[in-house]
Amino acid sequence: MAKTAADTSYYAPAFEIEMNGKKLEAEVSKIISSITIDQEINKTNNFRFVVQDEFMEGEFRWLGHKLFKFGNNVSVKLGYVGNMHQMAVGQIQNISANFFAGVAPTFTVEGVDNAYKFLMEKSEPDTFRDKKDSEIVKEIAERAHLKPVIDDTVQVSPIKRKKGGESYFRFIRNLASGNDDFEFSLAGRSLFFVQAKKDKEAILSLEWGRELVSFRPALNTSQAVTEVVVRNWDRQGKRTIEARVRAGEERKQERERQSSSQIAREIYGDVVRVITERPVRSVDEARQVALAELERASDNFIKGSGETIGIPEIRPGVCIELEGLGAWFKGKYYVEKVTHKINSSGYRTTFEVRRNTL
Repeated sequence: MAKTAADTSYYAPAFEIEMNGKKLEAEVSKIISSITIDQEINKTNNFRFVVQDEFMEGEFRWLGHKLFKFGNNVSVKLGYVGNMHQMAVGQIQNISANFFAGVAPTFTVEGVDNAYKFLMEKSEPDTFRDKKDSEIVKEIAERAHLKPVIDDTVQVSPIKRKKGGESYFRFIRNLASGNDDFEFSLAGRSLFFVQAKKDKEAILSLEWGRELVSFRPALNTSQAVTEVVVRNWDRQGKRTIEARVRAGEERKQERERQSSSQIAREIYGDVVRVITERPVRSVDEARQVALAELERASDNFIKGSGETIGIPEIRPGVCIELEGLGAWFKGKYYVEKVTHKINSSGYRTTFEVRRNTL
């Protein structure tokens, strides 16, 4: 059973920022009016904080100060007194300011993961031969001096090409989409290329009216698929390669419940999606593509966004249990996107989740 989030340690929000390896002194920390951390699957993590400046003797005290200079290395921890969590490690990229007559200005400092630059820059074409997708991603991670955290993929491809002008970030994201429920993310100095663990145990339970401040779910059967067929002509072997997957073969978040595809079959009968434009070289590869497509369709079944008290443990790629929401919407959800924010109103976590069973 998932643990409840209610705990007295949640009543004293705190943050800690390091600039170029040195912790900000209390005098500087007190001028930071808010901190926001955004984390999302298949995207880079980013941070931003707002600084309330002082105008003294015709000069701004902090705007232009070397502490907040673009390019500086930043480490951000959030949480509660005695329970802090590393949430972001990156570099300052953007600085923007607000000037209004009669009041001291504020300025916003924004940054992204340290791995951002290498992976996001458009680069020369690249070719990988006789490798699994997981081996390709590991090689790219090592070039970027990142720690690879990678689940093994099955199919060995004779050749995979990254196009000229394409970023490695986009290339890896495309590799993820071609494998059964794989995801790509960055955190600090680690690169994750892993299969979604949406069927794993929930890390905690949130109840509406207690820790769960709000939740807005939507159940959608319009994109339902009950079967996916991948079919392609193999010119070398002069044969048709075909694979199909059917309702219930996707991984359920809750085993005792029906999957989205099984429910759709009861309502609509057979809803078959045929894919013919995707090059595949074997039945196994075709099946991987078909299963990935069925997983994506099922993941659109129930989606929701919510807000809770600040909980640093809620991150993309974990499951949470939501209670007190009625028969249709209570249950286990997979977290796709999270925003953590501390300001004068306290610490709040907002999130976006998905679910493929009912």
